[in-house]
Amino acid sequence: MFLKISTAIAFCSLAMAAQAAPVAYDYHSITWDTSEDFEKYSSGRLGSNTFNGFSIDFSGGSSNSPGVCFESVYCPTKALVEWDEGEGARNLLGFSGATKYVGFLLDTFWDNGYPEPRTDLPDTFQIVVEGVSGVFKTSLTPTAPEYLGFFDSAGLISISILNFGSEYESGSAMWNYAIDDVITGTDVAPVPLPAAGGFLLAALSSLGWLTKRRKQSAA
Repeated sequence: MFLKISTAIAFCSLAMAAQAAPVAYDYHSITWDTSEDFEKYSSGRLGSNTFNGFSIDFSGGSSNSPGVCFESVYCPTKALVEWDEGEGARNLLGFSGATKYVGFLLDTFWDNGYPEPRTDLPDTFQIVVEGVSGVFKTSLTPTAPEYLGFFDSAGLISISILNFGSEYESGSAMWNYAIDDVITGTDVAPVPLPAAGGFLLAALSSLGWLTKRRKQSAA
């Protein structure tokens, strides 16, 4: 009987561990502690990689220098870009140890027609989210600015953004996208994962049934 109860507890632990892995999360539902819209910065090259709630590292470009996009058709509002036009990954990191949520606006400029007129296909991005509990990977091909959010109940470490360009065509402006409205949050809220949630519920039900049987046997 003890073995069965222990097994049920192990199932519960596995289910909860599955829920703890980094997952995509609705940006607009995040309760944020820090917010950075870059509006206080002047357009052009910046001298620092550290911002409100996070820092950024570029693995491409000659000097890995961040900058703020000029306010134009390409940047309706100020946003963070890589000033040196590198084609490597951009990495959001430097979050506080308590950070559970990170969200940002990804603007590819594709819908604004860069270079003018832009005739290639929308760019494809790979997003890699590293959390304390594991790694989450996804890809997307946005045709308009898109809000992205990510969550790990154990804490987020970094988010890597790599633009593969338009079907890997040469000349595609792989560097030319902006990051805006970066938010971080620490509040922990339940994340709906139907498969893991159902597994957890089944495990808890089994544990309750075994406990009840044990009490009946003792009586």
